[in-house]
Amino acid sequence: MKRSNRAPLVRRVSTLVLVAVLSALVVPAALASASVPAAKKGCKYLKLSEVERVTGKDFKKGKAPTAPGPVAVCGYEAASQVGTGVYLWVDTTDNAERGFEGAEAAFDEDGVEVDGFGTNALYVGEGLNTLYVLRGGALVYVQYVTFGDDADPATVQDAVEQLTKIVLRRT
Repeated sequence: MKRSNRAPLVRRVSTLVLVAVLSALVVPAALASASVPAAKKGCKYLKLSEVERVTGKDFKKGKAPTAPGPVAVCGYEAASQVGTGVYLWVDTTDNAERGFEGAEAAFDEDGVEVDGFGTNALYVGEGLNTLYVLRGGALVYVQYVTFGDDADPATVQDAVEQLTKIVLRRT
């Protein structure tokens, strides 16, 4: 008898919603009304060709993830694999540290420390596949959502780490 994957999928979707809500809560409404939101410039931190090289998949520019106004965001979606995407957020506001603390509080039991990113780095797997890094007053988090046979947790985490290193070099 084949087991249903519904419960893990529901948990993954619930976690993604939590991240979106968490992102919206860490920046006050006053910052969200900034005249020129940085969200339009998020893809300068990570190029399409880099996402394809690191993941080994064909991607296209996708819908940007939800974030408060001044947080830079970018999204790429797999060209032929529904539900697979790479998303990034770069928060360089005064609220970056509070955002990282919020991620730590939200994912305390599910997060693991990651070598090579300093003391303020937290990786959350279990379908969320997101690495949060607070460095130099900026909060960077990169997420690689992928399902199916190619979703080996170690391979996905390695890809997230590589992508995060690229983003950090440009932050």
